[in-house]
Amino acid sequence: MPIDANPWYYITFLGDPRLWVAVALILFASRIYFKNRGHHNLKWVGKFILFSGFGMGAAFGASEVLKHIFQIPRACTEATNAYCGGIGTLSFPSSHATIAFAVFTGIFYIIWHSYRTSRKKSTPFVWLWIFIIPVLVSLSRIMLGVHTPLDVIGGAVTGLLITVLFVEIICRVPVLREKWINNKK
Repeated sequence: MPIDANPWYYITFLGDPRLWVAVALILFASRIYFKNRGHHNLKWVGKFILFSGFGMGAAFGASEVLKHIFQIPRACTEATNAYCGGIGTLSFPSSHATIAFAVFTGIFYIIWHSYRTSRKKSTPFVWLWIFIIPVLVSLSRIMLGVHTPLDVIGGAVTGLLITVLFVEIICRVPVLREKWINNKK
């Protein structure tokens, strides 16, 4: 991989699904390793995999379906922009924005729920700073010239909505709610 002087090139990788699948797999393996050694306070890892991991998968699937419904080609080409995807790649919604917002919406739910159940005085608005990373990922896609603002807004909305729906469904299924939300075995 060549070294690139453009910082947006590196920021955009925070929206790459391969990164988050790798993070989820490493956390899953770590959870198994530490749980087998008597550490039982790793419930957040399971929540990360469930909320962010599966939420990301559902959001990515929705993003791909939307790309094929709207069929909007990228405004750039590889000949004019080295960062552009291959010829014929679709633009709306931005998958990087979708992934970043899905993952960090899942993380937001985990943090918000842990503070809500710990009876500490806190509001979800305190934790909105967590969305700085997906906003930067979305901005990186615009700065690299591979997406329009509408593409990344569509991706952000897709990632947020699909993950919120996914988490809300989990919260409504009694078995999943007891195991993952209420921390019962």
